[in-house]
Amino acid sequence: MSLKPITNENVLPLFAVPVCNTEIEPQSSVIEDYLINKLDYKRLIYSNAKNSSGLFVLDEPICRPLKDALTARLEDFLHGFLDVDRKHKFRINTSWMNQYMDQDYSGEHYHSNSLISGVLYLSDVQDTGDIVFHKDKHWTNVFPDVVKIDYNFNPDKFNVFNAQGWSLRPKKWDVVFFPSWLTHSVTTNKSNPKKERYSLAFNTWVSGQVGDSTSTLVL
Repeated sequence: MSLKPITNENVLPLFAVPVCNTEIEPQSSVIEDYLINKLDYKRLIYSNAKNSSGLFVLDEPICRPLKDALTARLEDFLHGFLDVDRKHKFRINTSWMNQYMDQDYSGEHYHSNSLISGVLYLSDVQDTGDIVFHKDKHWTNVFPDVVKIDYNFNPDKFNVFNAQGWSLRPKKWDVVFFPSWLTHSVTTNKSNPKKERYSLAFNTWVSGQVGDSTSTLVL
């Protein structure tokens, strides 16, 4: 008997980390213009890009339709796809804009004081900087980090099981949801002709009762 090569049909992505790349309905040009042209931007010490001075941009009345659209999509991901109990109410707290100009990038980082984070793209990501998710050195899905097993990294064999990092190149109005502890970075904006890249990042937290009996916690 001739056995077939092992493929994805034979291997389970067991205990996988969920990163959701979805989309929302395009928002009004008024909201888009406000986020891109009406906010003050400044450089922060942990990023080469510029961030909006305000950290609650989605709380502005003009952005209410956008916040509602993002919240609805977040609920679809958490409750619809992951089947999180609907008694848990997730809310967007901090939210800020990112501006990546020529040669701007963002190093590896994660988001503290948040459970699920998201990034909404207000421009297409072509050569303006991919978002890259990095495997934590403490996350052992095959070999522990104490031994460095070499891979060939044949493009045809690259997959979620052998990857040390995974890049996404979203389109305008795409939104990416990911666990806030997941380390990520943004590659350098090398667009030619030069183009600016705008995105809106946000963090979330849960409210209500979690757990039961002696492990009950009300947030």
